[in-house]
Amino acid sequence: MTKQLLFMGLLLWCAGSFAYSDTVTIATGEFPPWTGADLPNGGYVNHLVEAAFNAVDIEVEFVYMPWARAFRETVQGNFHATTYWYDSPERRELMHYSEPLVINRTVFFQRQSAEPIEWEHMDDLAGLRVAATIGYTYTPDFHYAINSRNMAGTLVSSELQGMSMLASGRVDLFASDQLTGLHLADNLDIDRNELRIVEPPLIEVEGYMLAPRTREDSASLMVAFHQGLKRLRHSGALDVILGDMYDVYD
Repeated sequence: MTKQLLFMGLLLWCAGSFAYSDTVTIATGEFPPWTGADLPNGGYVNHLVEAAFNAVDIEVEFVYMPWARAFRETVQGNFHATTYWYDSPERRELMHYSEPLVINRTVFFQRQSAEPIEWEHMDDLAGLRVAATIGYTYTPDFHYAINSRNMAGTLVSSELQGMSMLASGRVDLFASDQLTGLHLADNLDIDRNELRIVEPPLIEVEGYMLAPRTREDSASLMVAFHQGLKRLRHSGALDVILGDMYDVYD
């Protein structure tokens, strides 16, 4: 048996013992409808994560806090994992990554009553008033267009504020995760038929669960988590969870 097989066998054994002796604590934040303390099942992503762990008999406790703190405290080893994050070289240095859990589409929302916008490059949006949320992931070209004032960008402190500004006509476009924008519209009693999703998306990114390299049990935790995902796939439960998640687009 090779050293690699011996190592994988050890990880699997550790994952099994982990599954029957511990509760996983996961740092997370508010990003409805993907994650949220007051959402059913903690939001779509946290529902998926908990179901995968439960499939291998691991209990989960989510602790909600500001995103920056969730990442920092997980890196320090105070939590087993954190949900959920986009990829970056800096995070790769500090964290073990799960397989991709979801795909997020950041799009421009527009009022249906406005003249439809066609765009391919940021220059196509010159002169338009665009709201975006501070601290969220956009493209370098998008940030450059705002910083250089090629686009009339307004940075807002919350997604709710951005959608409200769009609905009231104070901006022409609102850059947001598509599912989040639809969720916001529902909560603000905005008829989805009053909104237009401008294609193509600004960016599409995958979201991951991360576990800190500072913890010795992180590698075995990931093995257990992926075993749980595999069981969800084989049982058909994963298709049900993902179906509930993406049905919201309709």
